[in-house]
Amino acid sequence: MKAGWRRLGALLLLAGTVAACNGPETGNTGNEAADVTPAAVEQPAEGAPRPDIYANFALTADLSAFSEQQRQMLVLLIEASNVMDDLFWRQAFRDDYADWLASIGVAETRRFAELNYGPWDRLDDEKPFMDGFGAKPLGANFYPADMTAEQFEAAPLEGKRELYSLIRRNEAGELTVVPYHVAYEAELQRAASLLRDAAVLAEHEGFANYLRLRAEALVTDDYQPSDMAWLDVKTNPIELVIGAIETYEDRLFG
Repeated sequence: MKAGWRRLGALLLLAGTVAACNGPETGNTGNEAADVTPAAVEQPAEGAPRPDIYANFALTADLSAFSEQQRQMLVLLIEASNVMDDLFWRQAFRDDYADWLASIGVAETRRFAELNYGPWDRLDDEKPFMDGFGAKPLGANFYPADMTAEQFEAAPLEGKRELYSLIRRNEAGELTVVPYHVAYEAELQRAASLLRDAAVLAEHEGFANYLRLRAEALVTDDYQPSDMAWLDVKTNPIELVIGAIETYEDRLFG
């Protein structure tokens, strides 16, 4: 299973969640994987956009108790969370999602796609709500859309079951492993830099330590030290969980 990028701002609800990840954790057979229809194959929509099922809500917070330095830190943390949002889009759908969103001419459909991180309705069993898309690949964009479970099992790849890696095909069409910190190097370096800058502004040493260790985790895929540091942060009024955490998006091996 693969861990998807997710960021949570627990205090003040400033960062929110990257996505409403859902779906059962299932072990699927090779036949089920082979039945997945790649998004490129023209298919009629099974459902329709339903933007009205979501309510717009403005999150507000009283920041009067925070120093100017802490407020500056919050800005950096939100900027880092936006990097995670971009990466979750790429894992859940595809790398050129921004161009795809911009190409959607109907505002309501585009908004529903934004809410669902793609053309599949997360609250209706992942049914496609736009023409041109078949079933959502069980492995999202963690694996090649045409890969079967048997191919994955048979591939002699070191690290293929690691949480923090993508499975891709090389020029010869063979499966290969690409670690997150390599696949998303520029983005993760940016997020790590923001966390390090935030650590300088942090007024709680335990939280500052967590931010520094989490920054290192983003560029190495070694999350355990920062996970342990997060557990040790008890009294800081600002809490952040950021990085590759949840595995729900991987319905192929999750």
